[in-house]
Amino acid sequence: MDTNHKFFLIDNVINRFSLHRMSDRSCIRTYDTNPAKTYPKQVECGEDGTVVVGGSDNGLVYIFNKTSRILLQTLWHSEISQVQTITVSSYFHEVN
Repeated sequence: MDTNHKFFLIDNVINRFSLHRMSDRSCIRTYDTNPAKTYPKQVECGEDGTVVVGGSDNGLVYIFNKTSRILLQTLWHSEISQVQTITVSSYFHEVN
């Protein structure tokens, strides 16, 4: 769920992540990672709801721009295992 509680994300096990509107639960956007296996993966909103972060069946963590669906970054975890659980945190440390 995003920080404003307007949207939520799921791993739809078909083409990967889906963004849904909370008010009517309709799917408004998908983020395709071309899964080879259909294991459920965790997906979260990050950076104050501006990015979509989720695991995969190929050892990568995917980071998408929530609005444009552009893949911003992939983080490598392992060549032989899945990434089923992830966590995100918005942390700001001001340097004086």
